[in-house]
Amino acid sequence: MKSEIRTVLIVVGVASFAVRLVAAIASDGLWTPEVNEYHALGRALLEGRGFAFVHNAVLYRSYAPPMHAWLTAASYLIGGSLVPLMLLQAVAGAAVASAAAAIAVRLFGGWLAGAVPGPWLDCTRDSWCTARRKRIP
Repeated sequence: MKSEIRTVLIVVGVASFAVRLVAAIASDGLWTPEVNEYHALGRALLEGRGFAFVHNAVLYRSYAPPMHAWLTAASYLIGGSLVPLMLLQAVAGAAVASAAAAIAVRLFGGWLAGAVPGPWLDCTRDSWCTARRKRIP
């Protein structure tokens, strides 16, 4: 019974990652994502300017939460683009689907309870609509 549930959780995680990856590739969001302030912050961190960036010849200092800027800078440092960060976000989304499946198994019992939340989470706004509209996974 436990190995059956473990298999369902692994399948939910892998399928969830695959759905996010296909959405990112189909919308061309993996290679041309919509970049916001974090793109400029990541570049500024790599250039040694901290959380300051220039936009329209004006120097701005950002008070944004630092985690995403650090991850963006690490993505540029590792891969020269945002692809590593996009893949990390897809893995995090797959982990959330697997966690939801594990919670459902714990609450309701049986493998079927674990198989339902993953696909449901993948078909919500966070996966397909956001990837198509904003070009991010």
